[in-house]
Amino acid sequence: MGQFFNGGRVLDLYAGSGALGLEAVSRGYDSAVFVDINYAACEIIKKIFY
Repeated sequence: MGQFFNGGRVLDLYAGSGALGLEAVSRGYDSAVFVDINYAACEIIKKIFY
């Protein structure tokens, strides 16, 4: 991803563990938006990123 984009925001739908969003931010995206219907998955993502 990083070789194609410089900055921007990624939308991680059905985020689960948040791996896609985390990888995007680590490769140069400015931010990530995580969406998941599973409450437990959302709580895990919050603990990782906040």
